[in-house]
Amino acid sequence: MINPEYDLLTVNKQINGSTIDLAATGEIDACTAPHLTREIINSIDASQDVSVDLGNVDFFSAAGINGLAEAAVYAALQNKVLRITNPSEIVRKLMEITGTESLLHTDE
Repeated sequence: MINPEYDLLTVNKQINGSTIDLAATGEIDACTAPHLTREIINSIDASQDVSVDLGNVDFFSAAGINGLAEAAVYAALQNKVLRITNPSEIVRKLMEITGTESLLHTDE
């Protein structure tokens, strides 16, 4: 069976000392958000700090916000840092509308 989440979203990982940098490319929706959330949580478990570059995200739904919020809460409970970097215009707008910029520690 073909898994559409991997056709719609890719997540690249780079380790930089005690930080893991993730870069998402594609669409983050109800189908793909769980994949991104798993990648972030696995990275939080393996590192002190995690940054997620969302500059190449061209579709972003409420499921994406929920997944990022879940990962942010998980990071906080582990006393670790999750940063969202380079949010694309669509990501930035949805974060503004939902008021999640501060929860998600965005760096612009």
